Amino acid sequence: MLAIVKLGGSLITDKRKPFKVRAKVLKRLSSEIKEVLDKSKTKIVLIHGGGSFGHYVASKYVGREITSHGFIEIHEAMIRLNSIVLKYLRKEGVLAETVHTSSAFTLNNGRISVANIETIKGMLGKGITPLLYGDVVYDVSKGFGILSGDTLAAYLTNTLNAEMIVFTTNVNGVYRRYPPKRGLRDLIRVIDLRKLDLELRESKTLGYDVTGGMLFKLIELKRYIGCRKKVKVFIINGMRKDFLKNILLGRDVKFKTEIRVC
Repeated sequence: MLAIVKLGGSLITDKRKPFKVRAKVLKRLSSEIKEVLDKSKTKIVLIHGGGSFGHYVASKYVGREITSHGFIEIHEAMIRLNSIVLKYLRKEGVLAETVHTSSAFTLNNGRISVANIETIKGMLGKGITPLLYGDVVYDVSKGFGILSGDTLAAYLTNTLNAEMIVFTTNVNGVYRRYPPKRGLRDLIRVIDLRKLDLELRESKTLGYDVTGGMLFKLIELKRYIGCRKKVKVFIINGMRKDFLKNILLGRDVKFKTEIRVC
């Protein structure tokens, strides 16, 4: 099985504090990924968000054109975070290597127009776990644009024919309102993408976020994946021990939102 795993920026960093990594969380998630790779035939493509690194820097350009200097500034912040994520994965024994998003992808008016998928396929075939990340990339129409980790996850699920996509966040899933007034009773257990507008309210997020939070995840899934019945899609709380490991091994977890694309 091929799984796409998005490590949310709000999970691996504290988005309320610029350049603050959650080291214990990264270490545990890396260990869970290693266990899945050892215990099963599952191959994984990893993607991480910008969190308090990329989002913090990119927030200065919301509503403004990203300049060449801005491109370098945002990219450097993401490289910094990526090197930390890669370090923890390798410390736990995951044979991972970075595919730099700004070198592999090009946008056209905000949509992916060029993608070097063969490199990712080749790495998977050689037993390497590719690691990508949301980043600022060249856009042939606008100069530069943000390619989020959520978009990458949805796009790669489709183009690589992945059988599962898991979004790990710092909450239990998608809520009817956020913060939830009724606790877990506000957790939406299943979302049908065909009824997206009827079932979802845009949630508020803590800290810096320039790509739209939960709503954006669902919009990108609907845009890039469409109706493919064999794809299992989950949003889980990566702060809870073994949730990522168990969902990748086909076990149920107590709290999650399942996204049905058909």
